[in-house]
Amino acid sequence: MENLDSVSTIKDSSNIMDIKHEPVTFVEGENVTFNCSGDVGRPPGIFLWQAILHEKQMPLFSNTSLNEIPQLCSYNGISVLNLQVTAEDNQARIRCKVQSGVSDDALYVESERLNVYFKVKDPVIIVYPDELIYEIGELIKLQCKASGNPAPTYTWIKDSSSNETLSSNNTFVIQEANISDSDLYTCLVNNSINDIVYSAKGSKYIEIVKYRWIYGKSAKLAVLITVISSSIMLIVATGCIIIYRLKTSQGNKYLDTVRPQNQTLTKPEILAYEYAAVSFEGLEESRVTLEASNTFKQQTEKYKNDK
Repeated sequence: MENLDSVSTIKDSSNIMDIKHEPVTFVEGENVTFNCSGDVGRPPGIFLWQAILHEKQMPLFSNTSLNEIPQLCSYNGISVLNLQVTAEDNQARIRCKVQSGVSDDALYVESERLNVYFKVKDPVIIVYPDELIYEIGELIKLQCKASGNPAPTYTWIKDSSSNETLSSNNTFVIQEANISDSDLYTCLVNNSINDIVYSAKGSKYIEIVKYRWIYGKSAKLAVLITVISSSIMLIVATGCIIIYRLKTSQGNKYLDTVRPQNQTLTKPEILAYEYAAVSFEGLEESRVTLEASNTFKQQTEKYKNDK
């Protein structure tokens, strides 16, 4: 019961635990020290450090020194966290939590949200609508997004008139696009930390044509259809060539079996008649009609009789 009483004292007394840090605002790369102290009960618990950002808990480390409190039959704990802050720590809260076999898991204290200054970086330009090519008369919206603390300022310029500011916020709109609006658009971003100005930029080329279907996404579809059609035609043509060569090789092979060795083709018609006679008897795939077949047979018989 003594242990439970001491735990309840920790839970109910908000002033027993304390977390301190100075200053409130930091610059990326600075080393910050956090001190946490309080009654950790008996048997003694330990302090756990956590970074809390967007409801996510990221463990840091635990290092607790203990001093006995005789009048309370308990222990006082002290823990120190040394942290080099980064841009990812911006708006995080540092939590010091007691972990003990008899303590309430909800027993913790937190710092205020950390305000970490960091230089502007990673500008990205998003274009609406998302096209490769734009058509005359379209509304084109360019939006620039960059990270930085303090919040960055934005300036839009285009390559053909770099001294002219198109817009001073993160969005620039081309109301009714014309071919003359085709250009390289650049978003300049800046922020200042301790009187030092940091800059970054991102660029996007916008091309405007009279008829987008020749160049745009529909052209991609047309190219795809053309490639598929060409592939099909190539396969069909290859198949026809293979069939033709197979048939030709069959015919030549058969001629070799019926032609006398070392025959001199002084009269090509003799070979033609002989081939016609045997081919119509043995080759089923001939395209010549039955009437033509009979005619060739009669001519063959007449030739043999004359001979």
